[in-house]
Amino acid sequence: AMASKTADVKPESVQSPAKPAPGDGRRAKKRAEPGPPQGPIAAAVDEDVLPKAKKPKVAAATLPSKEPRNKIQHHEGAVVHNNVVYLAGQFPEASDVGIAKQVQSTLTKIDQLLQQCGSSKQALLTADVFLRNLKDLDAARIEWNAWVEATHAPAVTFVQAQLANVAALVQIKVTAAQ
Repeated sequence: AMASKTADVKPESVQSPAKPAPGDGRRAKKRAEPGPPQGPIAAAVDEDVLPKAKKPKVAAATLPSKEPRNKIQHHEGAVVHNNVVYLAGQFPEASDVGIAKQVQSTLTKIDQLLQQCGSSKQALLTADVFLRNLKDLDAARIEWNAWVEATHAPAVTFVQAQLANVAALVQIKVTAAQ
């Protein structure tokens, strides 16, 4: 039978991974000092304790004469940024009708908002269709497919969700190119 040997290791001979061996050219890792949390979450939590950053003042003469390309435009229920339209989730006008009528009503609102933002359903990029109940999935898909153009169909997701409007059966959120 083979005898197993165990080596005695003295604590002094063990080097910490944070300290490089002398002369090996590596820098020691700086250990994080305990202190207040860092990052955007900490700033959000401690904004009443920490001083707020001051925005630099820009003289009017240094501003470009044309609007910057990435200026954010706000519309009712929508934001346009870098030529992309982000619509907030839209609900139907009437919630006392069935799922088909609710989807149609919501898509009509989306058409109107996209037009106000200089876009259309032909420029859709993504769509999220939130349904109160998945039993309405087939009827919602039929209305969606009748509205969207097959040659310009966005990436679409149908999801069951608890909606903020308790009477609505559907909520739809889309993004589109401008």
